[in-house]
Formats: sequence, C-alpha cells, structure tokens
Amino acid sequence: MPAHKLPLVEIVVGEHSDLSLAERVCQFYRAHSKKPVLVKKDIPGFLANRIQHALMREALSLVEQGIATPEAIDTAVRYSFGFRYAAVGPMTQKEISGWEGMTLAAELIYPSLSNISAPPSCVMNLVKSGKTGIAKGEGFRT
Repeated sequence: MPAHKLPLVEIVVGEHSDLSLAERVCQFYRAHSKKPVLVKKDIPGFLANRIQHALMREALSLVEQGIATPEAIDTAVRYSFGFRYAAVGPMTQKEISGWEGMTLAAELIYPSLSNISAPPSCVMNLVKSGKTGIAKGEGFRT
C-alpha cells in the first residue's frame, strides 16, 4: 500500500513543533481529500503502525504458541472485527456497542495477551532462511 494511495496522513507533533501549524497542515490535507490525524507526540511508529504492530504481536504469538495458523488468524480478522473496522474505527465501534462489555472482556483477556519485545522465532526463522513472503516465493503459506 503505497503511502500516496492511502487516505491517511499522520501529522506528528514534535517537542518543538507549533501545534497551530500542525492543525493548519491537517486542514490542508482535508482540503485535498486526505484523512489527516494529529499525533500529539513523536513516538516510534507514530499511530497506525503502532496499532498494526500491536495486532501483529498478538497474531504472531498465537502462531508461535501453536494456538492458531496464519490462515485462521487472517480468517478471524477478515470475517469478524475487520468488517466493523472498515465501517468505523475501534473507538467508535465501542462507543456504539458500549464500553461495559469491552471492559469485562479486557479484565479476562488483557492478562493473557502477548507482551513480547522482539519478533517470535516463527518469524525470525522465516527471515533468516530467506522465506520472507510472496516476493521470495515462500513464507508461512508456501
């Protein structure tokens, strides 16, 4: 997904940035049919990449532990919350469904979520062996 094809533009405010300028940059992108978001602190990965990596960390941990296959994870995402998130983001979806259910589920699920700080061996072994995906002709699925 080349950046110039995606609607999202992350406007990241650094320690010495002018917030009013950042807000004007957001207005500029809105005027050009983009979807800017203001990221109020310069952090590694900014916003979208951090959310994506949180999902990948858990997905890869489930594969590593033998709990699910890559295919099962893709199916679970595509045919469950993926549908909802295409229409509305996770915050709006929870505003609609209510935060009560989410908090009850979170109390049970959060303690068991992965907190690994490096890619799991299932991925590192693929990379080390050159099996990095479709471009190389091999990966999890080949």
